[in-house]
Amino acid sequence: MVRIHIELVNDHAARALNGADRPGFLQLDRIHPAGGPAVSTRFAVGDVDRMVEAAIDDAGVGFNVYVETRTVAEGTRKRGGAADTRGVFAFVVDSDADKGKGGTLPIEPSIIVETSPGNFHPWIFLDRALTAAEAEPLGKAIKAGSGGDSNTGVITQPYRVAGTPNYPGP
Repeated sequence: MVRIHIELVNDHAARALNGADRPGFLQLDRIHPAGGPAVSTRFAVGDVDRMVEAAIDDAGVGFNVYVETRTVAEGTRKRGGAADTRGVFAFVVDSDADKGKGGTLPIEPSIIVETSPGNFHPWIFLDRALTAAEAEPLGKAIKAGSGGDSNTGVITQPYRVAGTPNYPGP
């Protein structure tokens, strides 16, 4: 499942960023359930094998593993903010039914990742990557229209890699 999800992310990112000057890097983020900062690792679009290996290794030692719906510029510090975004290639609804935020979409999502029983991340892949300035108002509209959790449509938000465990925090 990890490989399938990471392949889909890479394929759609490559398609949406096709022809882009300096398309940027995909990011995997790992966060320990006990807290602490997110640690981001960057990968060239198409570097599926290394991304899969990193996701499985991080999950195997107890980290929650996430992937972002954007690429970031070279030299980005830490996770980077909207200004570090090279291209947004997807939007995600953070559908957390257990928090009363079981967001819905009026369209069929590209994929759906179950993050824990009853909670999901419906993904909407874009045909063309957007800049941060183009994507942010669309993300806010998706959040307002879907009723999802606060992370819905946020272009800098990482979302769980399918097939990795959800390690709850204290």
